[in-house]
Amino acid sequence: MTINLTVTLIMKIIKIVLIVLIFNSVTSFAAIINVSSSPTGCTLFFAILSANADNAQGNCSTGSGSDLIIVPAGVTITLNDALPNITTPMTIKTPNNTTSKYTIDAGGVYNEFPGKIINANNFRIFNVLNTNNVILENLIVTNSIINTTSLTGGAAIKINNSEVNLNGVEILYNYIDTGTQIGAGVRILNNSIVNFDQCSFADNRLSNNASGTANPRGGNIAIEDSVVTINDTEIKGYFFDSEIVRNGGSAEKGAGIYADNTNLSITNSAFLNNRLIDTNNTEKGSDLYVINNSSVSVINT
Repeated sequence: MTINLTVTLIMKIIKIVLIVLIFNSVTSFAAIINVSSSPTGCTLFFAILSANADNAQGNCSTGSGSDLIIVPAGVTITLNDALPNITTPMTIKTPNNTTSKYTIDAGGVYNEFPGKIINANNFRIFNVLNTNNVILENLIVTNSIINTTSLTGGAAIKINNSEVNLNGVEILYNYIDTGTQIGAGVRILNNSIVNFDQCSFADNRLSNNASGTANPRGGNIAIEDSVVTINDTEIKGYFFDSEIVRNGGSAEKGAGIYADNTNLSITNSAFLNNRLIDTNNTEKGSDLYVINNSSVSVINT
């Protein structure tokens, strides 16, 4: 009886602690910044600036501490330039209780046949740098086409020395043709801690004819010196045959995921159609390529 009462008391204490933690996490935002669906209102560009600077930028309200940026569900924006670096804690998400996502289109255009870049936007969409407690939720990040040597991988998203959670984010149709051929979808590096939950990757590609850094790797995700968890996520490669379409592969190593000196956990996920560039018979790991003291757990995948 004493043991049962003790266990019951401990469980009640744990429950109270969890409730307090959940309540605090919900109410911990110092400021809420609402992005408008109108280009003349508060834009995502100035919302991020407001959150970084903790003061009002553009037509957006003042940021303060860890900010919540609410973007309108079902809206698509096309960028003319890169978004500001994310350098302070913030959450970017659609309103609660919505299934419609917010689409951020970099405006790059790639013609599948005969495999020709129509427009290279030459900027990545999100760059998270030296910060923690960043959450990206219910977003679509797409059409970043890189044809320059000035960017070092991560066509859609680059996460550098940061802690980031991505929930329900779709990373689609991003492509690197020239320059550093690492992570067409997402590049993660320098002791970052990243969690993907209910996300999806599709058709994020690296060129097999690129100048600059050789050895294209990490078509969908490239991870270096970091800790990453992936749950309930689809990682899908390029559909077309590389013999038909130029640049038809996804990477020479790790078309799905490339992991270097990384702690990686994958659960309840799926790999589909990840293909390698056939150039010099050194291609390895169409779905997953792991090197340099990495630790990997793959469960129910």
